Amino acid sequence: MTPTELNPLAALPYELIREICLNLDKSSLKSLRLAYPQPKLRAATAKLLFQTIELRLGTLEWSLAGAKSRLSHLDGFSSGKESFDNPLALCKKLLIDTRYPWVVTPEGCIKANQVPHDRVPHDAWLEQRRMFDDLMVLIPEKQRTEFVDLVRGVLAATRNLRTVEWRTTSSLPIQVHQGISSLLCKPIDTRGFLLDVAISVSTFSDKCEYLDALSNVQYVAIKVVGSGPHRGDHHGLEEMREAGEVVKRCPDIKGFEFYSQAPVFAYATSDALRDALRDLDGLEVFKVDSNLGFTHEMDWTSLKDVKDLWVSVEGSVTHNEDLEELYDGLKTVGTRLNKLSVESYIRPTHDYLLQHCSPLTELEIWGYWYGINQDLVHAFWDEIIPRHAPTLRKLKVQNHAQSENKSWSWLNKSDNRAKASLPKCKELEELTIGFCEGTLTSTSWVTEMVEDLVPACPRLSDIHMTFELGDSNLLAQHVKSTLASLDAWSSTSKIFNGRSLRLSHEDISKGVVCFPKQSKPDTIPPLWYESLLQSWELSRAISQADDGTADQTVDEVDDEDDDLEFAVDDAEAKDGEAWYLDGPDLY
Repeated sequence: MTPTELNPLAALPYELIREICLNLDKSSLKSLRLAYPQPKLRAATAKLLFQTIELRLGTLEWSLAGAKSRLSHLDGFSSGKESFDNPLALCKKLLIDTRYPWVVTPEGCIKANQVPHDRVPHDAWLEQRRMFDDLMVLIPEKQRTEFVDLVRGVLAATRNLRTVEWRTTSSLPIQVHQGISSLLCKPIDTRGFLLDVAISVSTFSDKCEYLDALSNVQYVAIKVVGSGPHRGDHHGLEEMREAGEVVKRCPDIKGFEFYSQAPVFAYATSDALRDALRDLDGLEVFKVDSNLGFTHEMDWTSLKDVKDLWVSVEGSVTHNEDLEELYDGLKTVGTRLNKLSVESYIRPTHDYLLQHCSPLTELEIWGYWYGINQDLVHAFWDEIIPRHAPTLRKLKVQNHAQSENKSWSWLNKSDNRAKASLPKCKELEELTIGFCEGTLTSTSWVTEMVEDLVPACPRLSDIHMTFELGDSNLLAQHVKSTLASLDAWSSTSKIFNGRSLRLSHEDISKGVVCFPKQSKPDTIPPLWYESLLQSWELSRAISQADDGTADQTVDEVDDEDDDLEFAVDDAEAKDGEAWYLDGPDLY
């Protein structure tokens, strides 16, 4: 047989082969690449398979197969017939996840989900927490060392690496943390790539060494998580001082995030961090907790270039005053934001958005607020949304308070402000909003919302569902009614002609850090996770009717959460900022 008969793809031009590959998932790309060792096909698949690579410590693969085989597994995709020495040379983005450095076994996975359902919630939580603690067995030292060697090997093989994102925690042994830091935290003119590090550390003094190892980072996020009997014994002075030292060691820093559960009672506590921030130049991303006080009397010129601002007001009794000072500082230096993400919706935020803020491309309002400035809800939809509508691409309105949520939701009613305002957002691409009402019985307006917004917002491609939290029974009712609406929905409208819409629901009821249920054989292995994401794809399918009509169909992209077959890679951190991936493989 001729080579073309053996491989019909060999006769196709490279451009067409790549177009075919663009419609395949990563598993299919791997199979295709290994089945047909043909130069054009392997070159096309390599660019898709290896542009983004994730190295995750703590999967089932690490526990059973060890780390040493992972680099050879990556190298196994290469071929001597290709024009490049190693497909890793194509990697542009490397993701390193060391947040869960624990042994994973199917047996432990099953055990962790055997907490009796007849326990009261608090007792069940305590028992499950103890079970999690028993399961948190560190991966053997040999395999931890091999993981550092794997990171070193991948870095050495890449030639066009542009970005490295590292997500880690002080649960990782300090030797591994220091080993990876020594590979990544070299001066940027030496290493050549941008470095983004997010680390979660405890409040204990012996964890400061984790921050000591960080330097030359462009985007740094530090989350200090209080735990144990000593949580209330400190006022944040130590971690703010250490965070300030990290900032000083990062001369090219572009993004800074700091969150602490420490009860800060005096502005002087944050002097060290405030002094370090005062000397910054060119900061573009700034994420703060107003309760920490380190924005008080800042030199606001260091924030003049900020484009992305995230503000939490958790536990703050002075959040009105703190936000007023923050917004006044931004106005003073002429900061022009592209994105604003703020917890709760109060008067200082409303006034800033209405009078002083330039039109945004992204706006997020989230959290719990019960009756706080509730008179602003109509003004938000009637004044703020129309003002920012011409440029707004992403909008998140997420009030989890049960009694207030309906005022911030899309409801299919003539007097609903969200329904009236959102069609004005012609550039809107991504929307997060509630659309359910009722307590004894639940009504979901998801399909009505889709039929209303898709024609009005031609760029809309993603809707993230959000529901009221606090009452698990009510949450379950809303989710159930929404799924029933989607399953039963069909339409002869041509709103999806030539496009599709993705609906997603993030399930955070599983807990902040959970051990998942056992997955089906030959599917995603057990993983530690923080939240789960389930998605549906809405599109137009031609029916078999004689009149040529078309039905809108709902295809579930991922299975239900009991099977754990959906996007566990879209893990969201506790602070609500998702770390979305470009569909990389787990090695």
